[in-house]
Amino acid sequence: MPSSDVRLFARLSRPALLLLAALTYLLGAGIARYLGFSFRPLFFWLGLAWTLLVTLAAGWLTEAFRAPADPFFDGETRSQRERIRRQLLLASGVALIFASAITALFLLNGQRSSPFWIVLVLNVMLSLAYGLPPARFIYTGFGELTQALVLGNLTPMLAYLLQSEHLHRLLPAAIFPLTLLMLSYFLSLGFPTYAADRKYNRPTLVQRMGWQNAIAFHRVFLLLTYLLFAALPLLGFPLSLFWPVFLTLPLALLQTYWFGRISAGAPPRWNFFNALALTIPGLTAYVLTLTFWIH
Repeated sequence: MPSSDVRLFARLSRPALLLLAALTYLLGAGIARYLGFSFRPLFFWLGLAWTLLVTLAAGWLTEAFRAPADPFFDGETRSQRERIRRQLLLASGVALIFASAITALFLLNGQRSSPFWIVLVLNVMLSLAYGLPPARFIYTGFGELTQALVLGNLTPMLAYLLQSEHLHRLLPAAIFPLTLLMLSYFLSLGFPTYAADRKYNRPTLVQRMGWQNAIAFHRVFLLLTYLLFAALPLLGFPLSLFWPVFLTLPLALLQTYWFGRISAGAPPRWNFFNALALTIPGLTAYVLTLTFWIH
């Protein structure tokens, strides 16, 4: 494979989503560990590999079925496009074969929990429906919500259920605000690509809502995230578990301020914007995960 194809493949592998998937998976396992359930290393590592493989396959399939008018890179030829598409389909097929093998290992090693299998099936269905026809949620206005549910909700639930068959109210308390934060992140990704999305007729959530409405909803999602985390100690959960998430609040305020500058006509500086947008959910998931693993 030419070096240019390798770089393209690396970009299409969505490394930011792989990082978020790994962090939220570790969070789910950390919650189970905090609650005192015995650590099952085999299921932990198999589950992490399964999560990353499905995330990779879903990303590659999304790119393989992108619209013909939407090029992989500027100046591509038809033969180049078909070659890249074949490579993406082959790579996604290999990833799904390995994920299927891991699924069989779950069964062979005695994983019989009904909630686990429900979460696993939902994870696969939503991950593939995001970019795979005929559902192709990516451009229906539901794509951002789909990804937020998979990364913020189903992935940590999968990791938790691999360590324990007994659900605890701490799990939804921790992951529901995180899901809202993920939704704000995926919504924010539509701003740097706004012009290109209009050019190639990609009806993302930002396109459907409109620039100004999307900014307002983004602020609401951020506000609700931190309000829900702040309310958890009032519901009987230890303050020591959730106060670290407020270390990321200055970054959220900075992002809100940056949106205000962009709306007022200031240069957007999208590289900085993208880095900030990823840092907020990534660092929040990291500090939550670290807190549960060290307590």
